[in-house]
Amino acid sequence: MPRRPPSHSERLGRQASDAAYERRRREVHDTIDTDAPVRALALARQLRHAKRWERVRQLVLKRHPTCADPYGWHAQDGRVVLAQQVDHILPLATHPHLAYDLANLQGLCTQCHATKSAQERG
Repeated sequence: MPRRPPSHSERLGRQASDAAYERRRREVHDTIDTDAPVRALALARQLRHAKRWERVRQLVLKRHPTCADPYGWHAQDGRVVLAQQVDHILPLATHPHLAYDLANLQGLCTQCHATKSAQERG
C-alpha cells in the first residue's frame, strides 16, 4: 500500500505547534455563543416580513422624512438627505422588546445606516 507523502507542516516539524494552535482555537470557539447571531438574524427576518413593521416603518418615514444624520456628514456638507431606511437606535439583537417602539426608531439614509450597522457588527 502506498504511503501518503508528508504534509508541509510534517516536513517542517510543526505538528506540535499546529496541535497547540488547534486546541487554543477550540477553547476560544467553545466560549463563544455561536447561536446569538443566528437568533438575531431570525428575529430581524421575522420583523422585516411583518405587516406591523411595514406600517411602523412608513409612520417613521412620514414623521421624519430626512436622515437623522448621526455622524454630522450631511450638516457638514450643508445638504438635506431623504431617509430611505428605518434604524433601531438600540440594536434589535440586544433589545428585541423595542422592535416597534417609535422612540427607538430613526430614519437614516442608506450610507448612514450601512455605517452604523457595520459598527454594531464589530
